[in-house]
Amino acid sequence: MNNWDNKIKLALFILLIGAFSVAVYSPKYNNTITGKDVFTRVEITQVTPIDCNFNLTTGWNYVSFYCISTSVPRDEVLNSISSSYDKVFAYNAFDTTDPWKSYNPALPNWTVQQLNYMGRTSGYIILMNNSSTYNYSGYKRPSTVQLISGWNLVGYPDSVNISINDSLNGILYTSVMTYKNGDLYVYIPNSTNNSLTNFEPNYAYWINSSASQNWLLS
Repeated sequence: MNNWDNKIKLALFILLIGAFSVAVYSPKYNNTITGKDVFTRVEITQVTPIDCNFNLTTGWNYVSFYCISTSVPRDEVLNSISSSYDKVFAYNAFDTTDPWKSYNPALPNWTVQQLNYMGRTSGYIILMNNSSTYNYSGYKRPSTVQLISGWNLVGYPDSVNISINDSLNGILYTSVMTYKNGDLYVYIPNSTNNSLTNFEPNYAYWINSSASQNWLLS
């Protein structure tokens, strides 16, 4: 009887491993539209529960959200400040014909809003009607920020300060800028007169990239 129990347990274990393998890496499936086999892979990355908590001031704020996913409904992301902001802007450098995206809650329901989802690698410009504290319970995870040649408005998807020079090591760029408390801050490599030296959580940054490349934050 024990021998049969062991065989049953072994069979169940093999089935479990097989099911897990399919979930992690599916060699291929048939695409019913094209009739061709398509290779697929699910990427599993480590995530850490973490909260975004920071203050926004009246006026213009350059903001990013390191604790959200890559595509979260706008109203969910902005829920904690829903009564305090006037407009939100994003700049999608990959959309060369219409890079600026916006959301204005004061517009009527039939208006087509351009900014419906928000992500941790994107930067946002928020016009606040009054000072407010932002709160969101989410996750921290490794991120890759895609840069296109030219200006990119991006988020800084990390929870710690880091030197711009160190973080962008290996990245080709000419300058980095952000806006804090009504002032513009600039970093230029090899300059001795930089007003900006570190990437800080919760801020958005303009990066003037010299090529299309990926900025990895682990």
